[in-house]
Amino acid sequence: DEQCKTCNYIVVCLQTDELSIQTAIYLNKYYESKNIHELKMRMLVTRIMDKVKSENLKLKTFNSSKELLSFGTDANLFSFENLLDNPLDKLALNVHSSYCKISKNIIDRKEIIKDYYKNETNRKSDKSNAIHIPYKLFTMGFSIKPEYLATKEEIENSDKLLTELKSYLSNKNFEEQIGCMEHNRWMAFQSSDGWEGASFEEALEYSKFTNSHKYEEAKLHACICSWEDLEIIQNHFDSKIKEYDIEFIKQIPNILGLTKAPDVNISNVKYVLFRK
Repeated sequence: DEQCKTCNYIVVCLQTDELSIQTAIYLNKYYESKNIHELKMRMLVTRIMDKVKSENLKLKTFNSSKELLSFGTDANLFSFENLLDNPLDKLALNVHSSYCKISKNIIDRKEIIKDYYKNETNRKSDKSNAIHIPYKLFTMGFSIKPEYLATKEEIENSDKLLTELKSYLSNKNFEEQIGCMEHNRWMAFQSSDGWEGASFEEALEYSKFTNSHKYEEAKLHACICSWEDLEIIQNHFDSKIKEYDIEFIKQIPNILGLTKAPDVNISNVKYVLFRK
């Protein structure tokens, strides 16, 4: 009884749908018998694999003060929307949105999503980049968490910390440092995906038929080199590789939904900043 009174939420996930439903209904009746406003309970969810049973459960509790929520039906589990609707994919899509804005001048949501799924290697890189964002922020003295997991105080303090983060990112003295950080991450990802660096001479040779500083079929990339040597590559191939890396880091507040930037935050995520 004491445990139930202090719960914020309860997730029921038992061996069978029937057992989960019975337990969830029992718990729901318990909370119906108590003064809901005096309890901390916010949510009661149960896993139900069968779609029909899931719908029936909603009907049974529709008129109660605390509707039962279900998850895990086969129809939802393997749907396209559900596969996209996870934190990593949402951030990766925002990363790609930022890349499209910076290097391709694409801001249309449908075009960005289409471009995201067009190239598997780039999609993997976007996910790698999304995973690395908390580590980048950690080096700057910040951490993040989804807004729905944050306290009211953390949400209010996040705006103050955002000003500090923007100040850090706009500081010209740190541009090379943060750009190099992103370049090193990118090189580590490329190496893990089977790519190798190409010398400047090799790049000149294959660019005659690829018209690029990379050779996708052979997985050779001239930019897999030191941050300093990138200058030679971008000057010859008329590219802005360094600028892209630096500008991407500056887009992190938009990617995380810390600012109002619907052209970048197309996944509509919302995180808050706090000190590590």
